[in-house]
Amino acid sequence: TTSPTASPSTGGSASSRAAPAADLGPVEILTAADAADLLTGLLPAVRDTLNPPGTLPPQPEPSAISSVDAQHPSISSIPDGDSTAERSGPNADAQGTNVRPHDRNPRPLPAGAVLAVNVFGHPRVQDAGGRDITGLRAKARDLLALLAVHPDGLTAEQVGDALWPDAPPGRATARLSPTLAYTRRALREATVVTGTNVAGVDLVPMVDGRYRLDPGLVDTDYRRFTAALADYAGASAAGDDTARRDALARVADAYGGEALDGIPYLWAEPVRESTRRQAADTLATLAELCSASGDAAPALAALERAVEVDPYAEELYRRIMRLHAAAGRTGAVRRTLRLLEARLVDLDTDPDPATLTLAADLLRPRTQSTRQPDAVRAAAADHDPGSRRTADAAGADRSATD
Repeated sequence: TTSPTASPSTGGSASSRAAPAADLGPVEILTAADAADLLTGLLPAVRDTLNPPGTLPPQPEPSAISSVDAQHPSISSIPDGDSTAERSGPNADAQGTNVRPHDRNPRPLPAGAVLAVNVFGHPRVQDAGGRDITGLRAKARDLLALLAVHPDGLTAEQVGDALWPDAPPGRATARLSPTLAYTRRALREATVVTGTNVAGVDLVPMVDGRYRLDPGLVDTDYRRFTAALADYAGASAAGDDTARRDALARVADAYGGEALDGIPYLWAEPVRESTRRQAADTLATLAELCSASGDAAPALAALERAVEVDPYAEELYRRIMRLHAAAGRTGAVRRTLRLLEARLVDLDTDPDPATLTLAADLLRPRTQSTRQPDAVRAAAADHDPGSRRTADAAGADRSATD
């Protein structure tokens, strides 16, 4: 084809020459991502023509579904523009095939829920039996994670700005439509695979101008986390220590690791930081309640988990050292101090003088009158099995001396 800017060839009549192309003005070149979004929006419309709304594509006979697929639902077969390059997470290998491992600790969903969107740790979608559903496009996963941490919902503009922060004005909202269509269809088809068919039900509805996850059909660990925090506040106001301890335990149980792990957006960082701080405070308070009731073992367990959540909080290490020292475990005191020193290397700093002074005081030999009962020592031994024999031997020596 003759270019509009090319010089006409010499020779031959003017009528034999190609006519100049019409000036169409500026032409925008689609990026690969834009082209994928465009096709993603068109494909559902074509498929809906073949399968009118309210109907499902023909499903294979139950005997044709392998037990592996029934136990490990995958959405890799959904053709709504899903590209191998956009799949992410631990369940996709280099070729984009789905490994679909069992969830190590499946958690049954609340009554009525058909899916779960969990955001603590690497965001994932799980079926009614607590097994991971794999094969979702990365942008669909990000959309679900965003709505999970905003249970009251977000407008289309807010979602677009959150997921496509660098898009030109108006383009982000346009990209949302095909992504939302794909996500809704993927979730519906996942429920077909798992036998909890919700055909015709929108799992990501718009309510009062805001998109959100249906709270009755989609469970989230973030919702359980915040609900337990609210229960704790209510129990504290009522002065009910038993209810406080129960609520704190549920907060700790819902916190499955750093929130939104692997989500790169700016909006994810405040969620990560606030939930991390809330989890660390929860575990520290739970340890206080356990210690107050004489439960040394769960107190230590809570504090040791707390320093995994907040590895630089020196006060937590000091409390761990005090509990170990009260049990006569000087070796555990030393190990706790060394762990703190190793972690503070990341910050290029040393422990506070108050921490070093406390450790030195706790490591001084104690008189017989200051030693604690063996029951306290035994409770602490559960958290330092490497030195259990030393502690037991020390107890035997005291018994022989007595």
